[in-house]
Amino acid sequence: MSPDPIKRLTTFIKERMDAGFFAYSTSIVKPTDTTNVFRVTPEELVAQHTKGVTTGESERSRRQIVVQPTEMSTVVHEVIHFYTHPTYQAEVAAHAGKKHFMGVLLSEALIEGATEHFAGQVMRGREKQLGVSGGQAYSSYVEAIELLAEVSGEHTLRLAYFQGDKQAIARLFKNVDIFNRLLDEGNFSAEKIVEIHHLHEPLAASWFQ
Repeated sequence: MSPDPIKRLTTFIKERMDAGFFAYSTSIVKPTDTTNVFRVTPEELVAQHTKGVTTGESERSRRQIVVQPTEMSTVVHEVIHFYTHPTYQAEVAAHAGKKHFMGVLLSEALIEGATEHFAGQVMRGREKQLGVSGGQAYSSYVEAIELLAEVSGEHTLRLAYFQGDKQAIARLFKNVDIFNRLLDEGNFSAEKIVEIHHLHEPLAASWFQ
């Protein structure tokens, strides 16, 4: 039996990180190049594929934001991450697990989706000062979180995300479970559930908190 491919990959990555570089070859070389084999450090490799990152310390005063030269929307996204309440982060880490919502990991929707949701609001509200967004990141996560905000209330999402309100956080998780159950029963599509909710029908009132 061949070795586990994931284990082989992680072993390879660790070996190259310990060595301090990854090597690759290319068939396209400049006239001044003396070889077609090039090296790239782990830091350079990450920088090529990551626009920005915010460290996840529970204390905001210890968090750091690092961004590549990029669109303002990336900076805004990372700033929103900076203000995520530590209680919200902890509750998502503790309770989202491997749950899915609208076809995506719930944890990603609640963190990256919510962050980009709020970043989009800032960009649209301050377009003259910040410029036009270069395009929405995490679109599938944003779609999921916006559905959850529709049935839970935008105010609930903000209380949970920025203030760590445990009642608001619990409401989000409960409504995810209700939404998923309704979808699993197969009687309503996601769009129909939201439509019924908007019409304030008695049926919707019996569903969501």
